[in-house]
Amino acid sequence: MNRLQTFFSSPARLVITYLAALLVAELVTTHVDIALGLLVHAAILIMLLIHAAFLAETGGYAIIVSLIVAPLIRLLSLTLPLTLFEQKYWYLIVSVPLFIAAFTAMRLLKYTPADVGLNLNMPLYQFFVALTGIFFGVTEFVVLRVEPLIDEVTFFNVAVAIFTLLIGTGLIEELAFRGIMQRASEDLLGRWGSIMYSATAFTIMHIGWQSALDLAFVFVAGVWWGYVFARTRSIIGITFAHALTNVMLFVVLPLAVPPDFTLTPIIR
Repeated sequence: MNRLQTFFSSPARLVITYLAALLVAELVTTHVDIALGLLVHAAILIMLLIHAAFLAETGGYAIIVSLIVAPLIRLLSLTLPLTLFEQKYWYLIVSVPLFIAAFTAMRLLKYTPADVGLNLNMPLYQFFVALTGIFFGVTEFVVLRVEPLIDEVTFFNVAVAIFTLLIGTGLIEELAFRGIMQRASEDLLGRWGSIMYSATAFTIMHIGWQSALDLAFVFVAGVWWGYVFARTRSIIGITFAHALTNVMLFVVLPLAVPPDFTLTPIIR
């Protein structure tokens, strides 16, 4: 155990090791075999739990605990019986156990809601940050051209889709990646190191879209949202920006733009 503690005594080594493991897990899941990829994610989760239990006195304990949500995202999204429900509910369903994991991590790290950005600091700035989600949504739609999340435009369907994307993508992902993960790594990695770390982890979890251009887009968005969190200490604006990005991507633009209309060549 002393050797393991010595190996992970370097924050950079700790971060790079687990990010590399997540990268391998996502590549295997996407390009090799889903079942094998789930096994790799499960192994990472077990390793994180063991690491947190036995090396709790190390400086990287907060980073270890904050990372637990990452493999859980993939394990839950691929093992829950989501096909029993309409697609517009999927993100919301997956988010329920993720919120439990996130709040557990907050409790272990003794973070208050304000510590992870659940506050209204700099409200006018937050408002304009939220509006950037329109630009990001249009940009990502140009890259991915996904199918709509709903198949019939009714007030109920649209309202449910918006709520699902707000809670099941915007809030839970910003709480996990910026509020907890970035916050947990700031002391050891510094301001920009923690921003790049959380943005990289966020990007790795989007490998399943199989688009190199989208990965570049997600990384830029992650860096921007990380910078906003570092400046404002709030995830409110970036939560709405993230949600608005996905509302534009999955609801507004797929329904508004004709399927045969091409804005730019799609690079996958």
